[in-house]
Amino acid sequence: MDGYLLDTNTFDYLTDRADARHPCVRERFEALPNGTPVFVSAVTAGEVTYGISTFPAMDEAKKRGLLRALAEFRVLDVTTATKDSYAMVRAALFARTIKEGRKRLRPEQLRDPVTSLQMGVQENDVWLVAQALAHNLVFVTNDMKMRPLWVAAGEGLRVANWARPEFRWPDAGSG
Repeated sequence: MDGYLLDTNTFDYLTDRADARHPCVRERFEALPNGTPVFVSAVTAGEVTYGISTFPAMDEAKKRGLLRALAEFRVLDVTTATKDSYAMVRAALFARTIKEGRKRLRPEQLRDPVTSLQMGVQENDVWLVAQALAHNLVFVTNDMKMRPLWVAAGEGLRVANWARPEFRWPDAGSG
C-alpha cells in the first residue's frame, strides 16, 4: 500500500481553519493526485476523540466538525501486521539511548546518549511510525521531537511535513 498517514498534529492543522498552518497543510493535501490514499490511525482517532471529550471549553459545533472531519478519512487500525514494525522500532529506539539499569523503559523515559535529555518520544508516536512502516505509508507530521524515533525506524520510513514546505528528510518521497 502506498499513501499517507497523518499524525495528530497534521490532522489538527488540516481541520482547524483558525490555525496559521492550515493554509499550507490544506494546499499540500489538495495537491495530492485524486485517489491518493490518506489515512489517520486509530491511535490518532483516539487522541482526537479523547481531546473532544475532555476539553469542556470546546463548543459543540467545533466538536461536531472534528468528528465529521475524522469520519471523512480512512482509519487505519492497529493490527497484528503492525506488531513486528512496532517491536523493531521500539527496540532500535531503546538501543540508541542511555541505559539506566532497567531493561524495559517506556519511550517517554528514554534519554539521548549525547545530551542526557529525555528524547520526548511518546508511546503513541511509536505506534504511528510502526503503522507507516508496516503499510509503506509516508508519515506526515510536524512533530520535530520525533527525529530520534525516525532515525530508529531506519531507511524504510518516509517522513513529510506539510506545515513546513522547506522540510526534507531522507527518503521523504514526494510528500
